[in-house]
Amino acid sequence: MTPPTITAEPPRPALPAQRGSRLQRRATIGAIAALLGATAVAQQSTARVAPESVGLSPARLTEATELLKREIAQQHIAGAVAAVARRGRVGYLEALGVQDLETRVPMRERSLFRIYSMTKSITAVAVMMLHEQKRFTLDDPIPTFIPEFRDIRVIGEPGEAHAPARPITVRDLLMHTSGLNHRTSEIYRREQVRSRTSTMAQFIANLVRVGLMEDPGTRYRYSEATTVLGRLVEIWSGQPFDVFLETRILGPLKMHDTMFAALTADQRARLTTVYGAAPGGGLTKVETETVPFTERNAKTSGIVLVVVMVVLALTHDGAEPVRRPPPAPGRVPRSSRRPHSAAPRARPKSSRPVARSSSSGVKTGST
Repeated sequence: MTPPTITAEPPRPALPAQRGSRLQRRATIGAIAALLGATAVAQQSTARVAPESVGLSPARLTEATELLKREIAQQHIAGAVAAVARRGRVGYLEALGVQDLETRVPMRERSLFRIYSMTKSITAVAVMMLHEQKRFTLDDPIPTFIPEFRDIRVIGEPGEAHAPARPITVRDLLMHTSGLNHRTSEIYRREQVRSRTSTMAQFIANLVRVGLMEDPGTRYRYSEATTVLGRLVEIWSGQPFDVFLETRILGPLKMHDTMFAALTADQRARLTTVYGAAPGGGLTKVETETVPFTERNAKTSGIVLVVVMVVLALTHDGAEPVRRPPPAPGRVPRSSRRPHSAAPRARPKSSRPVARSSSSGVKTGST
C-alpha cells in the first residue's frame, strides 16, 4: 500500500478569546484524572504495592490524604476517591467521605462519578479513529453529512441574521470554532436546545433553529459541537454512538464501568450525588437534567447528552496488559507512514471555563 501523502498546512490566525463567567462549582478533587489515563493504566494491573516501591513518597501521600480530609471537613466536597499509579502499579488509593450527604453511604474505591465534559476526549478519539479509516477529512463541510445545517444562519444582532461566510467543518467542531453555543448559555437554556428527553433529530433541529453566534472559524466558543460530533460518528460508522464506543474503545480498554446511564442496582448503589457550593456555605445538590442518570435517555441510538460515568477504581482483575485493537481495514500502520514535518499552527487564544470543584459527583469543566 502506498503511504498517504501528508501536506503541511499554513499557520492559521489566532482567534479572539471568548469572555464569560467561569464555573463556580467545586468538583471532587480525586476524580480529575479518572477518565482515560487513570483507568487505562490501572487496568494493566490491580496490584497494590508499597508507595516507595514505585518511587512515591509515603509522607507526601499522607499530606494528600490530610488535604482531602480537610476539604471534606470544611464542606467543600462531600467525598473523594484519589489514586496514584506509577510503573503499572497502584501505590496510593484512598476513598474518603460519602457518596451522598443524606444517605451517608461511604465513598468507595468503586464509586461512580459523572464526568461531563471529560467525555469530549472519548468522542474525539472516536472521531479520529474514523478519520484514520478515511471516512471524512477534517475540512469536510458538516452539511455534507447532516443536510439540516445547510439552513443554519448567523443570528448576529437583531434583524441582522445572515448566511454563514462558509459552512461549519469537522475541524471547527473539534476546535470549538463552529459558531455554536453551549447548553448553559442564556439563549440555549431559553430555547431548550438540549435535553436528555430529546432525540438527536430534535437536538439538531434546535441548533439550526437558534442559529450560529458568529461565522465559523472566527472565534473560539466552548459549545455543543462535541454532541454534533457524536452524531457524525453514528453517520460515519453506521452504528449508534454508544455501540461504537463500547465495541471500539470502552470494551477493548476494559472500561467496564463507563456507560451512559447507571441502570443496574449495583451501578445505582455506587453512583455519587453531584453537589455545588450553597450560597450560605456548605453544599447543595445540583440537578442539571430532567432525565436522571439512572434512566436511559430518549433515544440511545441518537445520543443527545455525551455523558458517561467512570469509576476511579480498578476494574480489571488481572495483570494482563491492555492490548491495542488491530488496525481497521485500510489503515496505514504507524511504522510505514512517511515521515513529515508540518508547519506549526497558531492555537486559538481562549478563556475556556476552568473546572472548580463540584462535589462527590465530579463535574470538571462544562458540558
